[in-house]
Amino acid sequence: MKALLGSQDLWEIVSNGYTEPSEGVAVTDAVKDLQKKDKKALYYIYQLVDESGVAQIAQAMNAKEAWETLQKSYKGVEKVKKVRLQMLRWEFEDFA
Repeated sequence: MKALLGSQDLWEIVSNGYTEPSEGVAVTDAVKDLQKKDKKALYYIYQLVDESGVAQIAQAMNAKEAWETLQKSYKGVEKVKKVRLQMLRWEFEDFA
């Protein structure tokens, strides 16, 4: 996912985030460009996750929020994988 977002020049907006300007603040071309990039990044994130991932990020208002939500949810999965691999290694060593 990082590679795709990076290839589209969107990784910076995902990693640094984007904050909508307050009401009454003039919207410049630069702000419009950031808004467009943020929505494009959010679109790609939605396209790259499965149904359960979409449900998790449905409330995200921007790409950074969606990315952080996915990071938190998959961090637990990675820990489980590491523990399981370690247990399998121990079992394998017992056979040897």
